[in-house]
Amino acid sequence: MNSQKTIKSFLGNTAVLIDDFTAAGFETSNESAQKQMMKFTDDQFTDGFVNVTCKPNEFLEIIFPNFNSTEVNELTSFLVFMANIFDCETYSVKDSMQFSISFSSNDFSINSKILHLDMKVGSFAIRGCNLTHVFVRPLDSDFHDIMYSLKKSFKRNVNMYFEDVVVIDNSVIKTIVTEGVDDYFWRKHDSPVLNRITDSGFVKAAVEFGKNNVVRSKMPSLDIYSQTNKMNIKKLYNNEYAKEIEQSLNDDNVVGIKFSHTELRHIKPLLKSIIKEKDLEWMFQIIELYVFKMKIANKISDNDVITIIRNHITTLRKESLLNHCYLKISIFDLHISFSDIIEVEERVFLNHKTAKLRSDGFENLCETYKHHVISSIAAIIGLPKNEITNAHLIVHQMATI
Repeated sequence: MNSQKTIKSFLGNTAVLIDDFTAAGFETSNESAQKQMMKFTDDQFTDGFVNVTCKPNEFLEIIFPNFNSTEVNELTSFLVFMANIFDCETYSVKDSMQFSISFSSNDFSINSKILHLDMKVGSFAIRGCNLTHVFVRPLDSDFHDIMYSLKKSFKRNVNMYFEDVVVIDNSVIKTIVTEGVDDYFWRKHDSPVLNRITDSGFVKAAVEFGKNNVVRSKMPSLDIYSQTNKMNIKKLYNNEYAKEIEQSLNDDNVVGIKFSHTELRHIKPLLKSIIKEKDLEWMFQIIELYVFKMKIANKISDNDVITIIRNHITTLRKESLLNHCYLKISIFDLHISFSDIIEVEERVFLNHKTAKLRSDGFENLCETYKHHVISSIAAIIGLPKNEITNAHLIVHQMATI
């Protein structure tokens, strides 16, 4: 094999790569072969894809023809090492895996569990398994440039995992590997507003809340559901049904709750399980301010609902939790979202712009939102906000009915 050949030689010239795989003993018709190659392409190999199944080093020594055997083994070990840290599966340099090569006359890409590569004319990017799925761009395609870029990416992802610059040692690696998704989420989202509760704990609280509502009937509009299941609130007195629906909600990815906005305060016993009580009061005030504004504009009725969506945590992978919206409470164009911060988002009245307020606490958000609502009402009525009185609000509301 020509020692001057590099991975860049295969861009727009995939036929050469296919020949190299064939020369290395990759078979196209024997499904039990240790080294397999399946081609889905035109006869000239100008457009299509190829699936290769083999051990990682057997693939990498073909893809990087300018690497010697020691360099191939080092790259293989590092890519498998990264995957074992950041993925939930376990990999070995001795195990076969699938590599998918896509190509056209202008681009060339590789996707697999341990390696992703994207190449165009004048552009070469690569990544291993990591939290962010961000590619890095080595200066060139030689071994040292690629390893330097991958190691730099690895260190960046470790620091992102801990949200701090850390010395990478065995204890750091052990934490990443052994820390569960739930523990990782709550460490990343150590919010002073949220109470830590497991997915199953919230489901149980929702079912119990539904049971209590059957007896007290304070929320006749209450609806509790998931992606594939809808709870029949009136049947919750049946313990067997309650157990069945609890299991169904646990098996799904989200729990949704809907109710009339007039029943807002009655949802407090359930929301106290996930939001601290003092912050819950501030949040209620924000929603009530929004409803007040909508009533002035005659844009809301008693039948309009508030929706609460809580996403399960343990069904997700760690990389999807970086900016994960854990909880979202919505009514019309008002959305209150909980991730690593709290965000209050609302479409500004009378135009199509969006107002976004962000903070790690509700007290400041409530005060800021109050000023936002006052300005919106002033725009609705057409008076300076310091001149608006209750009489103006009543007259305007009557005029819009």
